[in-house]
Amino acid sequence: MALPGGAPAREFLESLVPVQPNDHAWLQPGATAYVRFGHLEGDDGWYECTLGEQEGGAWRVTWKNGDTEPDRLPAACLARAPPAEKPRDGALHRWVEVYWAGDAKWFLGRVVGKREGELKIAYTDGETHSHVMQDEPFAGAGAPPEIDDCAPEPWRFAEAPPRPKKRRKTARATKPCGPPEDQRLCKLVYQFLYHRATTRRLMYPSETVVSADGKALPAATLPEAGKGGFDHGPLIQSLGKMGNVGRGLDSGTVTMGDFVRAKLEHAGLQQGSDAWVGQAVLMCVHEMDNWLPNVNKAWTATTPEGGFRAPSTLGGLGGANFPSSREEIWSFVAFAETLWDLGKPKFAGSFQNQGKRLLTYLPLRLYEIDDVVAALRAARTWADACDALLILSGVGDYVGGQALCTFFFGVCKGDVSRFAPNLDATTMKSFCLCGPGPEGVVQKMWGGVQLGKSEAVKRLAWLAENAEARFQALGLRFPFQQDADGKRKRLTAVDLEHALCYFSRYLSAHDSLKAAGARIVHDKLAGPITRGECPRPSIKWFAKLKEKTAAKRCDKWLKGGVREAFTS
Repeated sequence: MALPGGAPAREFLESLVPVQPNDHAWLQPGATAYVRFGHLEGDDGWYECTLGEQEGGAWRVTWKNGDTEPDRLPAACLARAPPAEKPRDGALHRWVEVYWAGDAKWFLGRVVGKREGELKIAYTDGETHSHVMQDEPFAGAGAPPEIDDCAPEPWRFAEAPPRPKKRRKTARATKPCGPPEDQRLCKLVYQFLYHRATTRRLMYPSETVVSADGKALPAATLPEAGKGGFDHGPLIQSLGKMGNVGRGLDSGTVTMGDFVRAKLEHAGLQQGSDAWVGQAVLMCVHEMDNWLPNVNKAWTATTPEGGFRAPSTLGGLGGANFPSSREEIWSFVAFAETLWDLGKPKFAGSFQNQGKRLLTYLPLRLYEIDDVVAALRAARTWADACDALLILSGVGDYVGGQALCTFFFGVCKGDVSRFAPNLDATTMKSFCLCGPGPEGVVQKMWGGVQLGKSEAVKRLAWLAENAEARFQALGLRFPFQQDADGKRKRLTAVDLEHALCYFSRYLSAHDSLKAAGARIVHDKLAGPITRGECPRPSIKWFAKLKEKTAAKRCDKWLKGGVREAFTS
């Protein structure tokens, strides 16, 4: 393409700048569109073209000056008209201060994402919020003029901080992080952790575990309901399917890591290279986008022969591929669009998802992933690494945090040298990205006080830091995993966040069923599950049970169960 600078077409493609997401309803053959090439000078980098036919996730284009290359562009980079550049639009990835009128203070953060007119700010205290920002930065030194509650937020450019500032939204959010006020819940949490860890001991008897005091552990025996200080909880835990205490121990994380490494080896990518890291991260995020396994496999069947197909040894991932290259992601978007036309289920029911917005976010991620990789390379703390994942469109705290854990524990097997040579992985003992389930649990434990994200994380760190003392007080010899140096692996905030995702649902079942309901469920399901006559229900299924209807729900499960799926 004969554009200024004389660079080859490949470089122009790599410099494409995504436009603000929209419904793209105006995209039709014959329509005039504008494309911006970020590194070109003149005309603000905008070039006019005419649309041809749509092919997959891209459009054929004819340039106004008659050039023919590049001849195919993603819809995400096509604008109806060249928008007027505003200072706000140039704030992405830069440090800014946002004025919070309720606190009458400026708070420092970095712009890590942009979507639907909002800028996502990762504040220096670990909280992340999205704001509609004013077009122009505030130029004064003091407080900006008062604005209406629904008006765009005042902001200004700022220097990167030498150290994080602490932000206080409300007086309640600064409550000291002492022991939990609800001791019943505190006891249930540590009993839950002990039961899960002991279950793993029984499943993997050859795995080395150690006690906190270095002495030999007693033989692994699951707690019994009504004995040793336990209530009816063991009746539920012995039946429900849920994750491990340690985030890196999850079998799904291990399997996903094997899947991603196999895909990258098939693609011929060098381990630890930028392309290797970028495609691995995109696949880990794709998993957290929550597409049904059958959707991934159906798309894989449409891809060329000789492309990657996971081996059958990877269980439910066998025969599947996840899109990670430009060509694959464009292809997947085109395939996924047809699912909405057919009205078929698209997402698993394990947690909520972005729905059809993903068709816009997926192409945008292709133009964001280089920034993600660069931010990961520079990361020194777990918080830095988490911020890197939040750059991706459609990725919030829960998806970003879990995708990063899968990448670190599963793909990289806990080896930071593969992607971030200066990252101190021990910083996850006091920081994690917190999902709504764990946040709700710690809010209940600490007296029902409304907490911000950073305050919830502090309490998760408290639960991890004080775990050994709490286990000892309960008379429980917790089986810790063994570290490389032979010592126990202490629990971290990341581990507690992971475990409390399951505990939040367990707590719903525990308190709704009570002892009588838990006994009914156990009596109906324990035998069939042990004999392999029915699958083990997930803890999410248990969370919906009530004492009065437990028997009927169990009978329905024994007859075939119900698959949950979002169709958004």
